[in-house]
Amino acid sequence: MNRHFEREITRLPKETLIRYADFMAYNWWNIHGNWMMQMSNRYGTEISTEFDTLVWDKNSKVQAWKLKALFDLQGDMQGLLKAISLSTVFSNVEFEFPEIGEKRARILVTKCIMQLNRIKADLPELPCKEPGITCVGGFASAYNPKIRTTCLLCPPDDHSDNEWCHWLFELED
Repeated sequence: MNRHFEREITRLPKETLIRYADFMAYNWWNIHGNWMMQMSNRYGTEISTEFDTLVWDKNSKVQAWKLKALFDLQGDMQGLLKAISLSTVFSNVEFEFPEIGEKRARILVTKCIMQLNRIKADLPELPCKEPGITCVGGFASAYNPKIRTTCLLCPPDDHSDNEWCHWLFELED
């Protein structure tokens, strides 16, 4: 960490530090959204989605490894859900965990800001299932290779206004 950043960040009160973490996650998604928009405008949705998948493949795995080490997580399902909650992977959506168990858990995205922004801009929904499978599945398997991920729902699948994507995690013996 650069010494100037470290000096400033360690001086921040807890509430400001929380707002700063939120700002950084928002900024990360802002960069991603702009990158995707420019890629789509220049090369089309198919090519931009292909590159998005490649980027998410690496990014999600690195996040999982680093979060697991940073928070000394043990590789269990509870740790996976904590890592997901602290990652940027789901930081731009509202979600819930409708099922949490020792061997199984599900995450349901109830509000997807990126997709809602696209709709607001009169753009079609982004078919994010392929990059989602790579990202969410890669995150879970990097966190623990015994965790299998199944996509239950993700655009371009039909969905309701409060169910954007739905993922199942299963821990194998």
